Amino acid sequence: MPFFSKGLSPRLTLILDVQSSVVRGSLVAFTKNAVPEVISTAEASIAWKPRGDSAFLIKVTLKAVEQVVGTIMSSHHELAHEKNSVLPRTIDSLHFALSSPWIVSQAKVFKTSFAKETPASRSDIERAMAEERARLIPVDQQTEVTVIEEKIFDVRLNGYSVADWMGKPARNLEASYAMSIAGTRMIERFRQACGQTVPANRMSFHSSLLLQFIGMRTVMPERASYGLFHVHGELTDIAIMNRGGCTFFGSMPEGVRTVVRKVANRSGSDDLTADSLLTLYAAGHIDEIHSKKDRELASEIAEDWSRDASRLASASTMPAIIYMSASAHDDYFSEALAKSYTQARVVRLSIDDLVPHVRFAPRARRQRLPALYAIAIRSLSVI
Repeated sequence: MPFFSKGLSPRLTLILDVQSSVVRGSLVAFTKNAVPEVISTAEASIAWKPRGDSAFLIKVTLKAVEQVVGTIMSSHHELAHEKNSVLPRTIDSLHFALSSPWIVSQAKVFKTSFAKETPASRSDIERAMAEERARLIPVDQQTEVTVIEEKIFDVRLNGYSVADWMGKPARNLEASYAMSIAGTRMIERFRQACGQTVPANRMSFHSSLLLQFIGMRTVMPERASYGLFHVHGELTDIAIMNRGGCTFFGSMPEGVRTVVRKVANRSGSDDLTADSLLTLYAAGHIDEIHSKKDRELASEIAEDWSRDASRLASASTMPAIIYMSASAHDDYFSEALAKSYTQARVVRLSIDDLVPHVRFAPRARRQRLPALYAIAIRSLSVI
């Protein structure tokens, strides 16, 4: 049973993590003056098809969404009807956490100067955001894509970060902000796939990377600058945070599955054997039993991935610490990043860093991203 007790009136939220190769659902209870609690989890893989087009990807992803929602709803019904259960009978809200290729996120830094001390105004930042929005979404595409998220982060007056900045006089204003857009039709299809869960007006959409960043600010408030790498099935998402604000968002079409297939193709083996090879390589267990060629191949493909990642992120200075999470082979990708960024410390994001801020009921898997999402959603006060 969940940890909360009678009288606390929890509100239930379903968080759907939609990635390139998996859909993961987490049923989370939010209770006043308590950390969020993940009640149950479910996931479904998104099949990969050689030369598969976007129509195939959309079809299998929506099917995975429906499967996960169905599993979560069944689990919720069972738990809510247990004897002495205090779990609410209805789910209050639904939050989508979208990764590439379902979303495009931009991180920008806006700077302006005034001839004399001038009260800082939100309109100056919003004007810059409107201009960026117009660049991202040309007039002829405004019915095809939708801005689903805009958030202002760190605001600096005369070079100093100021929390209560509106109306304060300054000669120089600097603000970091993020903006996310997604396909209008795809958003509607996601809504329809979950139409039996909650009403459409209680569904929200977010960037996975943005939620991770917001969650990390709660978990590690002292850490103002870091890189964040999320390696999922077919893609790698990268975010860079400097001085408390987002300065870079990017995505490249190489992920865990992509790397495994490359190893399999170039070694003449199957995916299962290639997967095992990467595990042995990262653990340092490839010895005389395995050929020198296998070791060199695993190293070379790791270098290819890290080189592409560092090239993508080269527009922004990489901070001294990098947090990395992957759907599999964390050690393999961490080592690759460490070789590319020799001046940075690469740290695997650990569930132990997150558990002070989130709890897991017995039916829930202890996973990093659902934990960060729950922490971020509480921080956003959108429950």
